[in-house]
Amino acid sequence: MNYASSRAQLRALCAAARRLLKPGARFVGVNCSMFVETYGYDDWVDIGRRMSGPAEPREGDALTVHLSTGAGQEIVFDNYYLKPATYEAVFAEVGFSSFRWVPLSVTSQTRAQLGDALGEHLLEHSQLIGFEARV
Repeated sequence: MNYASSRAQLRALCAAARRLLKPGARFVGVNCSMFVETYGYDDWVDIGRRMSGPAEPREGDALTVHLSTGAGQEIVFDNYYLKPATYEAVFAEVGFSSFRWVPLSVTSQTRAQLGDALGEHLLEHSQLIGFEARV
């Protein structure tokens, strides 16, 4: 959903998803979080991901995602900022009966691999958030 740079583009994406889903179905995904305190920090750089953008983004502003391949290369692409209320309103407008944000969690296996401190840090400063919309 972060590839929509405007309310109109988001509406088109959500409407297409809604048309494809049967009654009772769910549309789930992961988005760049609009709930972070600031963009442009490197809190996830230890795992090869960072994001840059305006400290206080406005609707339609680009948020650039930098992913390290681990082989000295970087994949760079833009996501776009839309307010949480914009997402919530658009999902309702196109016919979803409910919409909710779902915070990410870290499994015990991931905690064991990363260490409890890093796992907690990633949750506290998460650049990602899940969503669920029901038909």
